[in-house]
Amino acid sequence: MKEFSAGVTKIRRNAGGALLFGLSKKAKNMKGMVEAVASRVGKEVEVCAKTQGATLVVSDMDEATTKEELQSALACALGDPQDGDLVVRSIRPA
Repeated sequence: MKEFSAGVTKIRRNAGGALLFGLSKKAKNMKGMVEAVASRVGKEVEVCAKTQGATLVVSDMDEATTKEELQSALACALGDPQDGDLVVRSIRPA
C-alpha cells in the first residue's frame, strides 16, 4: 500500500459519489495497484482502473480480419505492450 499511496496525487469524488484517486504519471504496475487495493477493501466495493484510450482508423483492411488478428498485428507494431494495455473494441466496415 505504500507504493500505491506514494503515487496518489489527488483524491476526489465523482457525481455518483465514487471515490477517485488521481495517480502520478510515474505510477507503474496499475494492475498490481488495483489488486492491492481490492484485497484491502474486500468485496463490498468495486475497484477498477481508468485508462486513456485512442481511436485508430485502419484502412484497406480485409473484411475477414478478426479482432484478435488486428490486436496481434498492433502489438507487434507497437513493440509488444503489456498484457491488457491494447484492446480492440470493435471493427466497423468502411
